[in-house]
Amino acid sequence: MGVKQMVTEKYLKKKRTVALHIQQTALVSVRKRELSQTGIRVYANGRIGVAGALGICDERELAARARENLGLKLPYPYEPSSGVVMAVDSRRGEMIPEEGFVAEIEEFLSELRRAQPDFLFFNQIKEEWSETRLVNEKGLDLWSQNEYIAFNLLFKEKGSPNICDGVAGYAGKRYDRAEVLKLVNRVCNAYKNPVPLKKTGTRPVFFLESDAPVGWIINELSGLNFAAGGSLFAKKRGKKVFNSKFSLAQTLHPEDTAGPFFDAEGVVNEGYRYPLIKDGVILCPYTDKKTAAQYNLPLTGSAVADYDGVPTLGRYGFKISSSGRTVKELLGGEEGILIVISGVAGINTGGNFSLPVQLAFAFDGEELIGRLPPLKVTGNAFTIFNKAYRGVSTDKPTPLGGDHFFVTELKVEKL
Repeated sequence: MGVKQMVTEKYLKKKRTVALHIQQTALVSVRKRELSQTGIRVYANGRIGVAGALGICDERELAARARENLGLKLPYPYEPSSGVVMAVDSRRGEMIPEEGFVAEIEEFLSELRRAQPDFLFFNQIKEEWSETRLVNEKGLDLWSQNEYIAFNLLFKEKGSPNICDGVAGYAGKRYDRAEVLKLVNRVCNAYKNPVPLKKTGTRPVFFLESDAPVGWIINELSGLNFAAGGSLFAKKRGKKVFNSKFSLAQTLHPEDTAGPFFDAEGVVNEGYRYPLIKDGVILCPYTDKKTAAQYNLPLTGSAVADYDGVPTLGRYGFKISSSGRTVKELLGGEEGILIVISGVAGINTGGNFSLPVQLAFAFDGEELIGRLPPLKVTGNAFTIFNKAYRGVSTDKPTPLGGDHFFVTELKVEKL
């Protein structure tokens, strides 16, 4: 296997970032950064040679270096992707224009100071625009353009001895001042209203989708772990392991990510997602070309690479399928607990874990009722995706976009 005739491939990455640093609810500095990266890959006789450069460069010189680097004898006995021409521009035009970014954030912070005089906000607000292109001599030409805005705001009450009391953030591809202020105000107003933990024991617990405790599942779904037999799921392919309502896909969908719709080897999945778990059944692990070929697994398009590096197996985004129900419907009339800041969960060999929670809110599915005392939540890593699993909501904390809510049941007690 491998390419007999030499094939040259170009991998381009461009990124422009404007980052505003916030202290005491005021803008203190502006940092602008532009980055342009060009990589040339040359494939021949089951090997790959790579060369890269930053900024403006001579691509012919890069190609010559890449050909020379074939002498390093780096194995790559896989066919380069071919015959796909796609351009996806996921920019919505609903962010703040770069020339007005600083002025708009100054206005936002001014309103925030008036709305929340008891708090100090700090950290960073940024906008980023990116472009990725992968093109080769075998008819591959993939081009992706993206943008996103992120409010990475931390806060503390004035007079608090803590470095940080809470977080109120948003990241997405749309901006509306009133909606972001509404989100921050909801969090801060709830924080100012301490409430008791009404009931200990098993309770419905919420996480934002990106904070959902799926990390251990993703680790076990690595193609390398899976094939080597080190994964808990190594002998469970095709078997039902989780709740029938639980499905998980690897995703590069523009709705789910601010990155390109293709992986570093130019693999484009149908609908930009690849199912790994369907209705509780484990279908396959995530793979790059090497892992798929070496272990006879489906190719899911999970290769990552620096602009001047050789593609290798890595992680992209993962999407849990929606339950088709709102948060309130998932609660079924109960009061839930939304976890905002927590420590690291310790998991034993039986899958049991304990999670210390520094900040959580009582939540009825529509409103944040108030701030709960520090908590400890415990559960079993398998159970929370099986009989305790309720689902991922259709609604989000803000209509601007971002995360949905992940809901499961955990044992809750005060610290």
